[in-house]
Amino acid sequence: MVRYGFAWSGINAIFSRNELIHLLGTPKSDSELERFRVVFRAADRPATDVSAREATLHAFLSTQAVTRLPLTARGTPVSTLQAVNIKYVPPTAKKKGTGKIVDQAALSGNLSALDVPTLLYAFRNWSVHGNALDGSFGGRAKFNLFLDTLNETLADVHLNLAAALLQCL
Repeated sequence: MVRYGFAWSGINAIFSRNELIHLLGTPKSDSELERFRVVFRAADRPATDVSAREATLHAFLSTQAVTRLPLTARGTPVSTLQAVNIKYVPPTAKKKGTGKIVDQAALSGNLSALDVPTLLYAFRNWSVHGNALDGSFGGRAKFNLFLDTLNETLADVHLNLAAALLQCL
């Protein structure tokens, strides 16, 4: 979690600065997620198998588990994504942005809107708000696999982004 926090902070330091973000591209809006998408696209290199990582993350988030959840009957099986979503945002809360995307995917079971940039950004939100705990993910081993996949991806983003920014000089 510490590694993820530092890696995210480093990326955030880039996409939060207009001088740097506009070297890489133009965000569709001023939202953090859209700014991060510009950085992610600039850092996307053929050596990074993003689709394989996305499939790993989707498979993990689709895994059914029985965990203690608010407003859910004891023993009810839910997907990992549903468990995290229920703990992350109360069902009565108005959802917007990434929270809305995650909520719709959790409710429908269709994870296609959860691309790697969205999952990296969502995990940042989950970790900041205390829901990125191994209990929400069905155990420490599963949580570590999920977190390792995100950390490897962020490491690639850092490496490839450095190369992209050097080309701008």
